[in-house]
Amino acid sequence: KERFFPEDVVLEAVCEKDFEHREKAEKFAEAAGSEVNFYEGVDKLYDAADSVDGTVMIYDAGPVQSHSDHIQRSLRNNFYHLSEKPPSTTREQHIQERKLAARHDVHFKVDFLERENPAFMKAKEVLEDVEIDSIDVFRQSSTGVRRMLQPVKKAHVNEGCTLDEMIHDIYIMDLIDPDSLDLDKVEN
Repeated sequence: KERFFPEDVVLEAVCEKDFEHREKAEKFAEAAGSEVNFYEGVDKLYDAADSVDGTVMIYDAGPVQSHSDHIQRSLRNNFYHLSEKPPSTTREQHIQERKLAARHDVHFKVDFLERENPAFMKAKEVLEDVEIDSIDVFRQSSTGVRRMLQPVKKAHVNEGCTLDEMIHDIYIMDLIDPDSLDLDKVEN
């Protein structure tokens, strides 16, 4: 995707611990004509990033439990960091991330992918001039149940869909004028 960025951005390296996934990614990069280094461990990725001449940004699509450690490591190394959601799983981690960001010239951001979802963007466009009196939100997901019945070694969020999916509901706030928001009730 380098050619689509408005700035001179170069994908330098990818960390993938799973051999089969890494091998597929290497073949894909080769077929696309990209010169990308691949690493099986995050330590090697950060070592390589230290030697880059210029601004470094780490994009973290790894397991949720690692996000906070990676954010803090990036900040300590003066790397920008873009994390998939959620960036942290505890309040303490979030406070530590914020303190580190305040002490450095770099920062971290969270990639809320669904804001770019065409269905959400269309809903926002359709509702742009509509005064909304109330919104009822219903979420159903079998993810948590499926993970309990068929545990997956690579499941990124042990808490089922709670941390992984509930954050998408935040996008509803994009459809509402927050000054006129009145929360009636929440049920689970």
